[in-house]
Amino acid sequence: MLDHRLPFEAALSGIEVELAPCESELIRLSEALDRVLAQDVVWSEGMIPAGHRLTASDITLLATNGHQKSVAVVRRPRVGVLATGDELVPPGTPLSYGQIPNSSTPLVSACVRSWGGQPLSLGVAADRMESLRECLNLGQALSVDLIVTVGGTGRGDRDFLRPLLRTEGTIMFDGVAIRGGQTTIFGRYRGCPLFALPGTPSACRLTLEEFVRPAVLRLGGHPTAPVTVPARVAEGFRARPLLSFEWARVTRDEAGFQAHRLRGPGVGIWTSMIRANALLVVPPDVSEVKAGDVLEAQLLDAAA
Repeated sequence: MLDHRLPFEAALSGIEVELAPCESELIRLSEALDRVLAQDVVWSEGMIPAGHRLTASDITLLATNGHQKSVAVVRRPRVGVLATGDELVPPGTPLSYGQIPNSSTPLVSACVRSWGGQPLSLGVAADRMESLRECLNLGQALSVDLIVTVGGTGRGDRDFLRPLLRTEGTIMFDGVAIRGGQTTIFGRYRGCPLFALPGTPSACRLTLEEFVRPAVLRLGGHPTAPVTVPARVAEGFRARPLLSFEWARVTRDEAGFQAHRLRGPGVGIWTSMIRANALLVVPPDVSEVKAGDVLEAQLLDAAA
């Protein structure tokens, strides 16, 4: 017994149908089987819109429809990452008095990479003007699109970033009204955009999310607006008179989204950030948040 198959490519429309031998020249199908040309992709409408981040499925679609060589894409933003401070040593190095591991470079690099950028280490600048200048000049040599520095944004005698930007660059804003991120600076160093972030882990991670993330996404041609949902607060807490972002764990039940604030007594800063999947946005005019209140929750990594 031999089966016969009709290739789809030989027809104007239809699907592959297996024909079995029968006594009559006519067969009866139990249901209609058809497939119209351009049912899947209409050429005039395009296959993939501009601004879309390519996935493995997109690559398959392009290859199937004849794009054998290449398609035009936006270049991944090159982001120079610079940590500052005499106290920083490479992770894993035995610590001497007054030293701490450099967690800033891995943190910023991982975030930049998750947002579609290409992080390039500019090293660790010592607390000297010439060392800071040398590291920033390396960013120029590497043709980075953006520089992100961590630490050195205070006003102490050994904080040289602000004076250096005033003499060899431009300061666009100096400080923001966000709890934990007040010392954030944005400017340009010899024409290259530069974000200078606070050195504490929590403040660094927060300002990365609120300032650096939109910049990297914009440079990469992606939408920049964060994904937010209204969430009921599970436990009340007191707020300070400044716009603040609280690390939270957001879950969903029949009533909607619920947020559990993570930062509190006995909860470490690193633990809060690791467990958090959202930031609760507390307006500056709110002094107390009660259980059941609804706040905007900014979901982390939702649009990365």
